[in-house]
Amino acid sequence: MTVGFAADPLEIERRLVVQIKPRACESLAGLIFSASYANSLGRTKVILGEIDLELAHPGTIGQYMSGKETRLAHHLGCDPEAIIDRTHPYVDDDKTIVRWGNGTMRRSDLILDRRRIAPGALCRSEHHRSAWSCRHLPFDSSTRELLVDRCAECSAILRWNTARGLGTCEHCGTPVSPASRPRLSKRLAASYRGFADLMSIDKEIRERARAVLAPALAALPQPHLLDLIMGIGLVTAETPEAPGRRRIATLDPYERATVSARGYELLRNWPSSLQHAVMDRRDALLQEGRERELISALKRLTDCRSVPAAVSATILNALPETRLGSRRMLGALSGGILLASEIAKKAGVSMAEVALLRDHKVLPHSFTSDGPRRGAQFEEDAAVAFIKAWRSSISIPTIARSLGAPHYAAHQLLILRELTREQNAGVTFLDPLPRIEGEQWAGWMEGLTSKQDFGDLGRTITLRSAMRRHGGGFKDWGGVLLDLHNGLIAFRMIENQDAPLSSRILVRADERIGACISDDRNAASLLELCPYVSQSDACDILNLDPLQIRPLSSEGILRFERRGKGLATRTSAVLRYAECMIAASEIGFRLGVRNDAVHARLSGSLGLSRVPGGWSRNEVERLWAST
Repeated sequence: MTVGFAADPLEIERRLVVQIKPRACESLAGLIFSASYANSLGRTKVILGEIDLELAHPGTIGQYMSGKETRLAHHLGCDPEAIIDRTHPYVDDDKTIVRWGNGTMRRSDLILDRRRIAPGALCRSEHHRSAWSCRHLPFDSSTRELLVDRCAECSAILRWNTARGLGTCEHCGTPVSPASRPRLSKRLAASYRGFADLMSIDKEIRERARAVLAPALAALPQPHLLDLIMGIGLVTAETPEAPGRRRIATLDPYERATVSARGYELLRNWPSSLQHAVMDRRDALLQEGRERELISALKRLTDCRSVPAAVSATILNALPETRLGSRRMLGALSGGILLASEIAKKAGVSMAEVALLRDHKVLPHSFTSDGPRRGAQFEEDAAVAFIKAWRSSISIPTIARSLGAPHYAAHQLLILRELTREQNAGVTFLDPLPRIEGEQWAGWMEGLTSKQDFGDLGRTITLRSAMRRHGGGFKDWGGVLLDLHNGLIAFRMIENQDAPLSSRILVRADERIGACISDDRNAASLLELCPYVSQSDACDILNLDPLQIRPLSSEGILRFERRGKGLATRTSAVLRYAECMIAASEIGFRLGVRNDAVHARLSGSLGLSRVPGGWSRNEVERLWAST
């Protein structure tokens, strides 16, 4: 009885006489082609038939090797892992994505029906590189020569059917000539080689290339990384173009290589490299009035209808300004920006005032176009500094109302350096009057309040009343307020937060304060700072009430005209009249009588005639001198 043993199917399979050792990065189709040529098999279908494969395009063998890898490896005489690493089967149900090494690739990004070669590279090592099958790599990365897929002699397309040598035309049998067109520019060579490494089927090469990328980029799947590279390469071109696979498909080899090399270059120092590139294009296009091209391209680059969601999210994280409306986007790319409407709203100023800041180049800005409807975008840092300074500073009229004193009282405090003027260029441009630093003003008021004397002051009067005892010129409000702040004049304050400061401060009735300024230099400085005074300030200088000053206007002594939001008259005219007129409040203090008793005393008993607002200062002074 004879005992039979089952034979190993692989032992039954025939091995090729000339066995092939796969080269690094060699394609599976190229491996079979070379094995067919080395063993003089003529046609590649002989080897395919050994593993029961019949393909119209042998170059697509990598897609149909499932379950046959070991048989093919045995037939060729190589390690099965070498076959598996070179296959690229579909990995999705839609049959759009294939495996590429240990990564993935879009099937449409592979050219498998044609034999693309670099004759110069074949002279160095006669094996077909997997990279030559990648549509986005039209040049060999080592020799920089343009890949060819057609015989220059007979114009036949190079296929994978008849193995007459990788560098030989299978139709006419002549060696395939190198491309007649120029090689890839040396300037692009390094970046193009880096891009090719990212597309490599070899795991080590690809992972080494990905290791230098920013984490956000290294995490992208291969197809999405490819979309991103080509997208940013198109957007940052001299003529920005909207990314899209249809547009990429129309690029000629030199355009494709340029776009991919530029896109790869922008992956370095991510995202600042992309930000700077977009900003450079922005500046150049603004000068040509073509900035809308960049806006449109950037919008498409973040539109999930044009690019995968992962690519859109990566661009949005790198260029968050692309989330903005088209009008704001370009300025924001060069740093933070604010629109005129935002500045007006945040600062509380009018659009006309922002336009003045723009037209007089007070705030740094740029225009999104040079047309009649150009939109200005202001540098955020300068705009925010202006907004903060404007909102926190306090105007002279506000200071005067808070003090219950004339405007020139605030100017006196500035001259005495008790207050500091806000120096922001936008603030000083918009407001011709000084504006006071808000924090300093709050601190000054707090310091004044802390100097109250809570002891017995005897009979008291308000500071406002005390300041009406003297006339004839500018009153020394600044000096009095400084003495109060330094604790040199005893006072206390009544609890009435709605009343101005001069009506809240109580000083001793016999305190001699409020004399007029006698220094001509100080008076001249105030006159220069305050060439016009309001009606309320004129009342302060003349010691009159608003009703009492009307006759001065009707009789032409003072001419009030609209200036800004109110009526004002020349300060010099008010000072001249103050020198020749004395009011009842000043006379009452000198005589020791109530103000309402002054008229009876002077006009009745002494027979002095009145002048508008009071009496002749010269006549009153002569009367006092004679008594």
